[in-house]
Amino acid sequence: EEYDIPTGTILSQMTGMAAGLDASVFPDPYKFDSSRPNLGETMNWNGVTKYVMARDYQNAPRFCPGAGLSVKIATKVCDYFSSHLSDK
Repeated sequence: EEYDIPTGTILSQMTGMAAGLDASVFPDPYKFDSSRPNLGETMNWNGVTKYVMARDYQNAPRFCPGAGLSVKIATKVCDYFSSHLSDK
């Protein structure tokens, strides 16, 4: 289908919004846990994370050269902010 998107419209890619929410793969999927032993099973825009990080082009044919760095940065940012959250 074709869509007309007006100039100035803010667009966002939302394909990863449900990544890691499959309860059959991730126990307690709605709990943020950056130390999950199976984080490699998460999906991202390039495929399953474990294949992307291994640069396995058979299972993850698209690869962003900055993917590893961006994952490390995002992990540090999330760890920092989540450590400063209060239960109050």
